[in-house]
Amino acid sequence: INNAARHYKLKFKIMSNVSTSIANGSTYKTTTASAGGNTWSFLQVTGKINYISVLKTTNNPFRGAGKEFKTWGEVEAAYKSADMQIAIFSAKSILSA
Repeated sequence: INNAARHYKLKFKIMSNVSTSIANGSTYKTTTASAGGNTWSFLQVTGKINYISVLKTTNNPFRGAGKEFKTWGEVEAAYKSADMQIAIFSAKSILSA
């Protein structure tokens, strides 16, 4: 990822800070990342229930809840493109802090 991150350094950015809320015994943290012309929203839920949701927000007229995963490892395994790997790495670093 480090080489890919250097290559895309000027094309990648975190769009917003972390937004946190607490409900139903769980903590909900969300952030948005943009790379390679696409924007994704990441939601990490911890506490009573635990999951990570990934939603492509660019050009997505059929927006739903996004894809849900149990761990960051599952998220990383599901997406192979360099753009998405950079977005995942950044979101994971920010949301897990």
